[in-house]
Amino acid sequence: MFMPLVMVLDIGDGIVGESNDVDIALRIPSDLLIPSSGNPLTSIVDNTYPRLLENMNDISYFQNRVILTP
Repeated sequence: MFMPLVMVLDIGDGIVGESNDVDIALRIPSDLLIPSSGNPLTSIVDNTYPRLLENMNDISYFQNRVILTP
């Protein structure tokens, strides 16, 4: 079965959609992907907060970083 590749923005723009779009494949640009270190949680934290322990007491370090979750 052929599965079309779509961009993530196509979903947000509302241009993806047919009555049978249960299974679709997304093309996610590599600059949006977080490299895996084997532990997903560690990968997310390390990517969002590099050198966290060194900057733990610097409030400005946290002002421009956030992890959003549903």
